[in-house]
Amino acid sequence: MERAGLIGGGNGWRIAGWAIIGVALAVPLVANQFTQQVAWTLSDFALMGVLLGGAGLAMEILVRVTDDRAYRAAMALALGGCVALLVINGAVGIIGDERDDANLLFAAVLAVGLVGSTLTRFRAAGMRRVMTAMAVAQALVPVIAYNAIPGARETLLRPEVVAATLVFVSIWLASGWLFRKVAR
Repeated sequence: MERAGLIGGGNGWRIAGWAIIGVALAVPLVANQFTQQVAWTLSDFALMGVLLGGAGLAMEILVRVTDDRAYRAAMALALGGCVALLVINGAVGIIGDERDDANLLFAAVLAVGLVGSTLTRFRAAGMRRVMTAMAVAQALVPVIAYNAIPGARETLLRPEVVAATLVFVSIWLASGWLFRKVAR
C-alpha cells in the first residue's frame, strides 16, 4: 500500500489533484449564479466531470503502476494537454468559435494520441513517437484548415490561433522529451 501512494507522501499530491478538479467544477457553478456570460447546463457539468474525473482516475492508476517520476510527468503533461485541447476547443474554439468546422480537425490530434498509445501499449519509447506524431498533427491542423475549409482562412493567422498551436505543439514535444528520457 505504501507504493500506491495511499499512505505517506503521495497523499498531499492526490488531495491537491482532486481539489483542483473540484475547484474547476465549482468556479463555473458559482459564476452561473452571478453572470449571464457563464451559462453551463447540467450536461456541461456532467461532461466536464467525466472528462476531469477520467483524467484524475487515469493518474491514480498511473501512480499505482509506475514509480518512475519522469514517466508520470510525461503522462500528466499528455493527459493535461488532451483535456485542455478538448475543453478549450469545446468551450470557445481555437479556430474561430466553438461552432467552426475547422475545430473538428483537432479530433485528429487526439485520435493520433489514442490510437498510438494503444498500439505502443503506453511504453515510453513508443509514447515518445506518439507525442511527436501528435505535435506534427497539431501543427498541420491550421495548414489543413487553410486549404480545406475556406471559411477558416481569415481566423488562422490570428495571434491566438498561432499561440494555441505553439503551446500545444510544445506540450506534446515536452511530453515526448520526458518519455525519451524514460526510454533510455
